Amino acid sequence: MKEYTQKFDVVVVGAGPAGASSAIIFGQNGISTALLDKKNFPRDKTCGDGITYKAKADLIKLGVLDEIEKSAPFKVNGYSLIFSDNSKLKFEFADNKESQIYIISRNEFDNILLKKAMEYKSVHFLPEIEIKKLADDFKGVVSKNNETIHAKTIIDATGYNSILGQHNREVHKNALAVRGYYENLTGLDKTVEIYFTSSVSPGYFWIFPTSDSSANVGCGTFINIVEKKSLNLKAILQDFIENHPIASQKFKNAKLEGRIEGGKIPLAFGNFDWSRVTNNLISIGDAGGFVNPITAEGISYAIKTGILAAEVVSKAIKNNCYTEKELKKFDALWLKEFSNQYKSGDIYTESFSKELVSKYFISNFQKNLEDKDLSNVSDIYEYMVKLKVISKSLK
Repeated sequence: MKEYTQKFDVVVVGAGPAGASSAIIFGQNGISTALLDKKNFPRDKTCGDGITYKAKADLIKLGVLDEIEKSAPFKVNGYSLIFSDNSKLKFEFADNKESQIYIISRNEFDNILLKKAMEYKSVHFLPEIEIKKLADDFKGVVSKNNETIHAKTIIDATGYNSILGQHNREVHKNALAVRGYYENLTGLDKTVEIYFTSSVSPGYFWIFPTSDSSANVGCGTFINIVEKKSLNLKAILQDFIENHPIASQKFKNAKLEGRIEGGKIPLAFGNFDWSRVTNNLISIGDAGGFVNPITAEGISYAIKTGILAAEVVSKAIKNNCYTEKELKKFDALWLKEFSNQYKSGDIYTESFSKELVSKYFISNFQKNLEDKDLSNVSDIYEYMVKLKVISKSLK
C-alpha cells in the first residue's frame, strides 16, 4: 500500500464548491491541506448554474466575487413563475445590483474556486484520486489504488454519492433532475423562469438564461415519484420543450448543445438535524444533505458549509484539540444558519397530512383556507409557491 510521506493537517475530499471553499479558508489560515478529487479540472457538473445573491457575502469572504462577476456571462434580476393554469407571477428584485443571480457554468465556477484555493502554498491539489474509505484509524483516507493520505481531520465534500459519512438516502426525501443547454431561444428576459405542471409535481421545469438567446433548461422531482410512476425525465423535458403552451414558443428555432445530463439531489427533509460530524470527519455540501428542500438549490449551501467547517477545523488544529465536542461546533453553526428553512420543507412530501399542510399555511400566511382543496399534492405545491413569493414581495 502506497503512503504519502507528507502528513497533512486536513484532507478535503472533493474539489467542488463545498470542498474548494473549505480549502480556501484553510489556505487563508495557513493550514496544511490536501484537496482531492477523482477528476481533473476544469470539468463539467450537472447543475442549474445559478449562483444566488445568498452566496454573495461568502464569495467576498473567499476573495472570488470579482472574478465571478467578470466571468458570469449573464445575470438575472428576478423570477418568473408559470403555473399549471398558465397564470404567471413575476417577481423582480428591488435592488438589482445587490440581488442579481449569476448564471455561470459549473465548469467555470468550480474552476475559479479551485484556482483561488491553489494560490495558497499550504493547499495541495491532488487530482484523479478516488477515495474508497477512511483510514482504519480515522486519520486519513484510502484511495481505490490503495494509496493512503494521512491527515488529522477529514472533510467530506464528495457529493450525493459519498461513501464516507452518514447520509439521508430515502427516496421520498431526495430528487432527480436532468438538464441541457439550448441555443437560439427567443423571448427570454432577465429572469429565471420556473414552470409548474402535474407531470413533475412536486417539482418544476426551469429555464435559466445564459444569454439573451441561450439557456440551461431542465426539470426535476422526487426520486420516489420517478420510481413510482416510471417517469422518463428526459422524455418529459422534451415534451415540455415541444408542447408547453408558453415555453414551446421560445424553442421554435432552439438547438440542444451537447446532451441532456442528469443527477441526484439530497434534500433536507424530516430528520435533517443529525450530526454531520462522525469519526473525525465532517460532511459538507451535498455529502451532508445541505440543499434547499423547496428549490433544490445547493451551491450557496455548499459554500456556506464549506466555510463553516473549515473555520471550526482551523481553530481545532491551531489549538491542537480534536475532540468530538470541538468538531461538533460545526453542527451548531449550520443549524443556526439553516434549520428554519429545513423545517419548512417537511410539508412538501406526500407523507404529510392535509391537516398539517393547512396548519402550516395558516401559521405562515394567515389565510383562510376553508375554500381551498388541499387534497391534491400538485395543488398544494403550486399554492405554497404562490403564497411564498407574494409574502416575500410584500416585505
